Amino acid sequence: MEPIEHAWLTNLSTWHGVCSSGVPLTYATIGAMKRVHVVFHDGGGGHRNAAVALQTVISQQQRDWQIELIQFQDLTDRLDVLRKLTGIRIQQQYNTMLQNGWTLGSTQLLRVLQATIRVFHRPLVNLLERFWREKPADLLISVIPHFNRQICESWAKVYPGRPFVTIITDLADFPPRFWIEPVQEQYVIAGTEKAAGQARAMGHDDAHIFLTAGLPLQLILVCGRNEELAAKLRARPWKMPVHVVGFTKEVHKLMRAADFLIGKPGPGSITEAMVRKLPVLIECNAWTLPQERYNAEWVKEKGVGIVLKSFENVAEGVRQILEPATLAEFRKNVSAQENRAVFEIPEVLAKLLGESNSTPGRTAITPVETEVR
Repeated sequence: MEPIEHAWLTNLSTWHGVCSSGVPLTYATIGAMKRVHVVFHDGGGGHRNAAVALQTVISQQQRDWQIELIQFQDLTDRLDVLRKLTGIRIQQQYNTMLQNGWTLGSTQLLRVLQATIRVFHRPLVNLLERFWREKPADLLISVIPHFNRQICESWAKVYPGRPFVTIITDLADFPPRFWIEPVQEQYVIAGTEKAAGQARAMGHDDAHIFLTAGLPLQLILVCGRNEELAAKLRARPWKMPVHVVGFTKEVHKLMRAADFLIGKPGPGSITEAMVRKLPVLIECNAWTLPQERYNAEWVKEKGVGIVLKSFENVAEGVRQILEPATLAEFRKNVSAQENRAVFEIPEVLAKLLGESNSTPGRTAITPVETEVR
């Protein structure tokens, strides 16, 4: 994927400046640093990942921009109806649904959420207006759905003429009022022709629609103690944001930020991925260790990922796993896997040691009965 080219921003406002000769200045010649806000939330991992990926690319391109990531849930907590009623934030409720596969009827729940947002439209706009006045910027970007009307309306009222951009992090919109709003001030960045067509159908002209080559993608490459490999990867020119990590004890944190895991079919990797609710993309062929070959069969049997014959086809594997329907199915299947071995094994050992009820309240673990055929 080619990095998002931001040259189109020169068409969105005058803040790139014009010299006396009338020739637009490029980002490399701008005198004052420009401020850019990126609004995200943590309902699912993709929105934060998209925001961080964009921030990383802009930093790598050494543009004279100050990027600030703004967590929308933190900003609007005081208007979170679900939190007032249950103590649970909307994004937490959404993540719980995904992790447990409770997605049946999600369309109806989505419409209820959108109706609630409409009820709180004016308070949301007023709240956001106050925030924008306190935190001025030259450009506002949203990588979240549902709230773009409120974000756009409040921004245009405080800073008329300054661009507001929605980056659709899905392959397509789910109208009405999901990503694209029928407001002329909204610029739309789409990763597919489908999404661009939806923006046109919503009434946006071509000057407000930008089609990119795919969606923002960021790689976290964990090399362990292979310092030579890590050095080679860091020195390599990449066309996307890449974070190379050597040996670390913080893999669980990296996995928390991921959407899926690419790796060998080792039991440790697959098990940790299941615990972290991540689909897997693994390889299995004649070079795979014999004791690990069934792991690949298990992944296919449970429908929790993709098995490749060779990582030479990893790009195609990534494209497949990122198909919205495919990824949703994998996440649902992963959520159904429950691995409590680390908690149950001590109980088995205690039983073998002749200890009874070693941990009160624990369900007793009984030996597996062999089926007689």
